[in-house]
Amino acid sequence: MERPISAAIQEHLENSILKGLRLEWQAIHQDLPGEYRSRLRLPAFRLTSGAHPLASWISADHLMSFSRAFVLQADWGSLVEVLRHEVAHQLAATFPGADQETSHGPLFRRACEILRADPRATTRLGRDRLLQDTSPDATPHDRLIRKVRLLMQLAESANPHESAQAAAKANALIIKYNLDILTNDETRNFVSLFLGKPALRHSAHTVGITALLEAHYFVQVVWVSAYVLEKGKMGRVPEVSGTLPNVRIAGYVFDYLLQYIASQWNQYRQHNSTVTRDRSGFSLGIVDGFRKTLDSRKVKTLQDYTETVQDRSLIVLEDERLKTYMGERYNRLRAFRRGSRIDSSAYSAGKKIGEKLVISKGIDHSPVKSGKFLPL
Repeated sequence: MERPISAAIQEHLENSILKGLRLEWQAIHQDLPGEYRSRLRLPAFRLTSGAHPLASWISADHLMSFSRAFVLQADWGSLVEVLRHEVAHQLAATFPGADQETSHGPLFRRACEILRADPRATTRLGRDRLLQDTSPDATPHDRLIRKVRLLMQLAESANPHESAQAAAKANALIIKYNLDILTNDETRNFVSLFLGKPALRHSAHTVGITALLEAHYFVQVVWVSAYVLEKGKMGRVPEVSGTLPNVRIAGYVFDYLLQYIASQWNQYRQHNSTVTRDRSGFSLGIVDGFRKTLDSRKVKTLQDYTETVQDRSLIVLEDERLKTYMGERYNRLRAFRRGSRIDSSAYSAGKKIGEKLVISKGIDHSPVKSGKFLPL
């Protein structure tokens, strides 16, 4: 049971959140084309005691109001999503004829397209809506998630051979599912969600994990500006984009790897008492070792897949629709380098561990709270 926080601490936290909302608004505003940027000025922000709606734009007062219960509980990615929704209301109010239509009419939807905002963000928290468990009336996307989940459960087997076999089947299922969609150019929609928490600095292995996700899970990752609540400054956070099942799986893998690396480092340090500064090399080793395993599995799966297709020239490996979505969503793309590889015994030890890593349905060690993707 969580202990209640003092009034002084809550006041400090709320002031930091309000500061963050202002900075995030300015970042959204700066990213707008000039013709729309000139229409908007910084509003006032306040917190209210009601739980619903999550937020609202009050045009007459030039004010954005947010539910105190919501901002104190939500992850920052969800808060930014709701803020962007309210900025869309603010922008829509500047269009001719705005006073003649409903609050969620065509002008609002046009503003959402300009701002890349979710029109439904304040009816139910978008991130929770996307990451919730699926219903019995499953779509093909839902069935993929369920099959991957079942294989991950099998991957928890104490038998190393059975565990590795289940993990390989999960990877093969993900690859074949996506290759079918790309080759047949099936209709698909894309979503974007934060991976982990915003920070002023990110570890080299975190950057390495995002590169691994792009290489093996049919997603794209962009580093976007985001407010770091604990520091009161704008930092960066990786944002993953792709189809919903791919984003859910990639998010799970991201969180799982961070937890796994933290738990393995603690064990490694216990058996190597002189180790003090080799965590970066050890962590990178795990990421690289796991990526090596995924690379070999991918080669095998692609070979098997091509044998089932009559005209191999028709096989599509890259998602052009996702590329278009990324170009429309992000005016300026930001990539991070992870820095030079650390050549040390810790790196070698980590790589050996990573090569044997199996992504399963759970982890027995204390979690690292990086986001809200776990459990899958």
